[in-house]
Amino acid sequence: MRLRSNIFALLFTVLLALAAACATSGADQPPQVALVQMSHLPNTRVQSASGLPIQYQLKISNDLPYPVTLVSVEVESVGQSGAYEMKRVRHQFDRIIAANSVEAIDLRAWVQPLQADVSGMVTTPVMLRGSARFDSAKGSMRRNFVGRGQ
Repeated sequence: MRLRSNIFALLFTVLLALAAACATSGADQPPQVALVQMSHLPNTRVQSASGLPIQYQLKISNDLPYPVTLVSVEVESVGQSGAYEMKRVRHQFDRIIAANSVEAIDLRAWVQPLQADVSGMVTTPVMLRGSARFDSAKGSMRRNFVGRGQ
């Protein structure tokens, strides 16, 4: 009987420790980042050797009770299945995002058109992935994100 009560005591202690760990592991999450393509590739035949500038907008939602500073953003296309390829681009920032706020930040990247349909139009969607790095009084944090282009 004593062994059984020791096992229950040990089990209770482990569960209590796990509950405490879960309660204290609620570390602050980095701001949410959404990437939206603002401009489009022209609907004309595009030589694959040419590059075109595309405008994007980052929407950063800082739900933290303190400001964070956007330090850098890296974005690239995933594979070569869309209308264009974007090699990894890195943008440096020193932009403060206020506590409990949403901020829109414009950026531009040059892309390489890849696919055209039978009429020569470039229209296939592109999958984009990126990473945003933030600094705050509590340390550095990073948020990975995905977006979809034209």
